Amino acid sequence: MTYTPTVVTHPESHNYDQSIVEAPTSNDPVNHELIDAAHCYARAFTAAKEALDAVQSSELALAHSDIEAVEAFNAERSARAAAKQAPANEIGFTAENDPQKATDFAALDHAAEVAALHYQQRR
Repeated sequence: MTYTPTVVTHPESHNYDQSIVEAPTSNDPVNHELIDAAHCYARAFTAAKEALDAVQSSELALAHSDIEAVEAFNAERSARAAAKQAPANEIGFTAENDPQKATDFAALDHAAEVAALHYQQRR
């Protein structure tokens, strides 16, 4: 049995140019199986698209957390290297060591730990 759609104009809609395609009213099990298969396919496609979107957003979040962790590690390493470095004596002049410009290692260490935690959580 082949499926032949019929077009019907409903006068009660007050829009006589609008056509409605109606499905056949037969109880052919093949038609119902095809319709059910189409609905299952649509649901599977939607689920796959949502899963793909979730994977892409997770990959982006992981990349951002990688960048934050590397930046925090580099900042901490740079601060430790700057603190270990002795004042430079160039051409007989002694560099001033200003204690007000000292690096806050506790804050840098905390920022590095937070970035590392974010990295591990998103991984």
